[in-house]
Amino acid sequence: MRRVLPPRVRHSARSHLLLTTIVGLLLGMLALGAQPASAAPAATPAAPPAAAADEPEPGILCSLVPELCEPEPDPDPEPEPDPDPGTDPEPEPDPVDELESDPDAVKLPRGCRDERGYMKPRPCRIGRTKRGAPTIFVYGDSHAGQMLPAVERAIGKKRINLVLLMLGACPPMLTDPKRPGGDGANVCQEFGNDVAERFRKLQAKGKVFRVVAGMGWQLYHNVLSEPDDVDRAYPTYVNPYIRTNAHRGRTRTQALFEQLGRWGVRVDLVGQLPMVYERAPECEQGEFECDLPRRATLKDAQANRAQAQRLRKLVGRSGPLISPASEFCDRKVCRGTIDGVPTYFDRFHIGKRASRRLASYFKPTVKAVQRADKRARKAARR
Repeated sequence: MRRVLPPRVRHSARSHLLLTTIVGLLLGMLALGAQPASAAPAATPAAPPAAAADEPEPGILCSLVPELCEPEPDPDPEPEPDPDPGTDPEPEPDPVDELESDPDAVKLPRGCRDERGYMKPRPCRIGRTKRGAPTIFVYGDSHAGQMLPAVERAIGKKRINLVLLMLGACPPMLTDPKRPGGDGANVCQEFGNDVAERFRKLQAKGKVFRVVAGMGWQLYHNVLSEPDDVDRAYPTYVNPYIRTNAHRGRTRTQALFEQLGRWGVRVDLVGQLPMVYERAPECEQGEFECDLPRRATLKDAQANRAQAQRLRKLVGRSGPLISPASEFCDRKVCRGTIDGVPTYFDRFHIGKRASRRLASYFKPTVKAVQRADKRARKAARR
């Protein structure tokens, strides 16, 4: 009898038992199905010759016992061909270029970002510097940075400088060098102290400037508060860096605003804006473009507003709390698109075009700094 198994079959006791049973069944079926030639109907054409009983097709065995026909690994595999030496490999996409090509990405001078597209922890000047002109600083984490297009549009062609002071996931804070917490001050705390010192020096020199400050209120509130049913239904994103800075900013954010108030620095504070919660349903219209429940995208709005109001009062004669969320949200939902323009750039931030819609909220800031500049110039002429 010739070999039944195809070459390179893995043998085992179970495989032999299964094979013996199958071959026996096939032989029995062939024997029962045989008929004498005289019994066959005359009109039936002759059937093709049957395969020999000792040569069942490998395909039958493989369909019944697939593991019998799994090939053994080749001990000497063929090496993969080398790429054509005349062709260059595809270059890795530049993250900064990708940001620049997105109509809803906030465009910044290249010198303000590192090679990965992240903000460098230093002042980022927007546009040409106008010598002797007043300055508006946009300061805080990336949720302050998302206001940049709105402030830029509010300024327009007026003779005002614009500077971004932003570090992602880093709420404004002031740290006592003697009590940094943890293993020492991290980059967020160092950045906060550098910004505070910058404001102190500018104020001491009599420079005219105003600060637009903001932060991801819900990111930090989510860490510092006990979870409730809404948190469990609509979880907020968190990572170790956010968690660390939330705890370190618990008292240090207040310390910063108290110090700015003592120095007389004018601050306009921006309240909470919507974010897309974790595990939000997929949207057929486009990523993050569907309307979502207000209580999920503006979580803990009352508590966050109260916290913002407390900080605003610490800086004295600053303007009222800037609350632009109503531009995107009604009492029940926050809209994913407005007039065909997506609200969000990503899960955490509104996009550039959405931000530009908010320019009117910052016109009082522009007018206030213009008035302060006019007063300073008038006083200098005396």
